[in-house]
Amino acid sequence: MFKAERMKRVLLLGTMEALPDTVNFLYRTGSFHIIDYRETDDIFEIGNPLPEAEEASSRLLKMRSISQNLDLNEKEIEVKEKLPVRKIQTQIEAGITDLELEISSEAHAKKRVQELLAEKKGELLSLYPLQNIDLPLSLLRGYDSLAVFVGRVKSDPKQDISALGVDYDIIKGDVMVLFIDKKAEKAAAEILSKSGFSEVAVPEVSERPSTAISRINSEISDLEERLEGINTRIDTLRKRHGLFVAASLEELSIEANMAETPLRFGTAHHSFVVDAWVPAASLKSLQSDINSIESEVVEMIELEWEKDKEEPPTRQRVPKPARPMQMLIEMFSLPKYDEVDPTFLMFFTFPLFYGLMLGDMGYGIAILALVLSGAFTKLMKVLGMGGGAPGLTKILFYSGISTIIFGFLFDEFFGFEVLGHHFEFSIMGIEFPVHRASPEVVGAMLLLCIYIGIAHLFIGYVLGFFTVKAEHGIKEAVLEKGGWLFVLVGFVIFSFAALPSLMHGTGLSFTSPPILAGIILLVIGLVMTYMVEGINSVLELPGLASNLLSYTRIYAIGLSSVGIAMAFNENMAMPAIEGGGIGVAIGILVLIAGHSLNLALGILGPVIQTLRLHYVEFFSKFYIGGGEKFNPLRYRRKYTKEA
Repeated sequence: MFKAERMKRVLLLGTMEALPDTVNFLYRTGSFHIIDYRETDDIFEIGNPLPEAEEASSRLLKMRSISQNLDLNEKEIEVKEKLPVRKIQTQIEAGITDLELEISSEAHAKKRVQELLAEKKGELLSLYPLQNIDLPLSLLRGYDSLAVFVGRVKSDPKQDISALGVDYDIIKGDVMVLFIDKKAEKAAAEILSKSGFSEVAVPEVSERPSTAISRINSEISDLEERLEGINTRIDTLRKRHGLFVAASLEELSIEANMAETPLRFGTAHHSFVVDAWVPAASLKSLQSDINSIESEVVEMIELEWEKDKEEPPTRQRVPKPARPMQMLIEMFSLPKYDEVDPTFLMFFTFPLFYGLMLGDMGYGIAILALVLSGAFTKLMKVLGMGGGAPGLTKILFYSGISTIIFGFLFDEFFGFEVLGHHFEFSIMGIEFPVHRASPEVVGAMLLLCIYIGIAHLFIGYVLGFFTVKAEHGIKEAVLEKGGWLFVLVGFVIFSFAALPSLMHGTGLSFTSPPILAGIILLVIGLVMTYMVEGINSVLELPGLASNLLSYTRIYAIGLSSVGIAMAFNENMAMPAIEGGGIGVAIGILVLIAGHSLNLALGILGPVIQTLRLHYVEFFSKFYIGGGEKFNPLRYRRKYTKEA
């Protein structure tokens, strides 16, 4: 639960005749994390693909081309029943031939029409600036004695052009056209340059711009109609063959990957070697299953591995309900093999902090509704984050429940107090239900947040003790993390003993037992950490105080959410509703819009701040990360099934 699954290092040795069956065995069991063979010596060198690799890759490329021509989107494929692998294997060759014939003509026609459309739309764009010119465009080129300028100017050049004393003509509009004697071309160009002239290209058409625009628009309409017909036919083909194409792609990808797997092995003339990590719990069953390889000889040998030089891959062991939290850990960094895995702890602390921050029954119910209705998943897909939707929706589900619970304790329902004093109880000097916006509870709520921070950091240092012990031994763990535990406890005792005196200005009494005990523990802890970390231990002490104060953001975020909700309720919506008439409708709209905005902020803000409290304050006390994920050879079948 708090450590990665234990791994064993193994070597598979076999004759070359057994190589294909060994590859099948590795993928079938899904338990071998391969260590790529990189060294070349007198005995072994990097292996070669299996003989069928070239054919599998060739067929895979053809099927990918067919899929692309069909505009196949695997997410839209409805899988009522998976297709048998044997059926796919027997039909792939003929299927590729038939599909290429059936689809290639439509794909070629579509490509040609799209090219023509792009060309026509380009012509159209070049003609629009010339719409004010009521002349055939053929008259704007091809003169020996006249120079023609077509473009835009910032100031009127007519007066300066007239001063040249040559024949000219100007057509004004959005785009200006100047016809002028060829011998004055250079002088005219200089005048136009001073007028801010920018040339407009004249397309190679002969008609008037308005006539050409009308003609091209008609041509574009015809092409778009043709394209729509092609797309309809391709859509029909996609619906008819989509599942077969997706299943074929899946099977061919598996075949190609398996055929290229020996590139990760070491091979000699008559034998091969596979270096891998396997789960320790599976070792005995794998030893037994290796006998299922019937062709020639394959042996699996367990190896001893050097802890200081080798790092096994990480396969997290987390109870099923807590698995969504793995996403949050992987966003930061996967734990190393011998490192404490905080995933299970986050299963409790993440919803706890989230609920404390948002703490409103109405918002909690709204979050659950978004999750359970699938609306949140659809929104994630629209935002291009569909891959993380399953994990995040479950995390929000837990957080929504926590939000409802704390909303009950804080007596908040979309910012309204609805429970009154029908129930009352006290926790750490705070009378519940408590309205967080009440000035008299500010100090107690901030203190509660500090208590939570103390507990959270204490757990972090305890976990750090086991991490350092695994890495460097018991002595360093006691001095480093044990020292910081003394520092934390001493700092807390001193602070809470000294705080009342400092607030009342009565001065500190260093003979007071709590203050004296706090100082002694603090000094002992600093001495212990100094023996390991040196002067850095003293320099990190202000950081510890900063970490503790950082937990007050739990209350700050909650207070801002309450403030926004109350502003919409008391200052905007309720006055309008109490006014009656149309004010009721306006007030209801304000409530819906305001609380929708606050809910969006309430979902995003607590997630970010809760992650910060874990990533920055908590993880820094024990977590290193940087583990390699356990990634065994295996295949996943979504569209196919083995008989």
